[in-house]
Amino acid sequence: MFMKRLLAVLLVVMAALLMYGVMPAIAEDGNEGLDDFVHAAKGSGQKMNISPGIFAHIASRADAYLANGAKTIFAADVKRKMDAGEQVFIMDVRARADFLKGHIPGAVNIEFANAARPENLVLLPTDGTQIVVVCYSSHNGNQLTALLNVLGYDAWTMRFGMMGWRGVTSMKIGSSTAAAQNIYGAGNSVVLGE
Repeated sequence: MFMKRLLAVLLVVMAALLMYGVMPAIAEDGNEGLDDFVHAAKGSGQKMNISPGIFAHIASRADAYLANGAKTIFAADVKRKMDAGEQVFIMDVRARADFLKGHIPGAVNIEFANAARPENLVLLPTDGTQIVVVCYSSHNGNQLTALLNVLGYDAWTMRFGMMGWRGVTSMKIGSSTAAAQNIYGAGNSVVLGE
């Protein structure tokens, strides 16, 4: 009975992957005959025509990033670099209200939800300067770091986000909410605002 259920679940997962993962990539790489099927499977969203060369370029960058594991850096190492005068671009992706209550000196606030907008991407260095992405606990930072690396930036996530920075510098982290806020990371939860 367990094996039948497992097989059924695996078949559903495989079908979903084919419809939403593999098929779109194949169809958008210029393979005829699948395009209408994939567009119908995706829903009524805008149809995108991506040339095979662009997809291959993005895929190769994604493969390179994923093959080497996540690019993370500890807050102590970021502080050491800053103290030594090394060029580091700090991208704080927390909510603006929280950024204003406390942030790493020199950090630029680009909220997570808006980070991939062209008007924000032009703020990022293109000369190879290391970008350190900072969020609350590094969960959003990891997602954005992957995206930025696929786009060709040298981005790193600061491990444990502002919680990590607080541990190194004793900086108080503010919260934009009146109630206590639980932030999880490093194996334990931290309660802010109490």
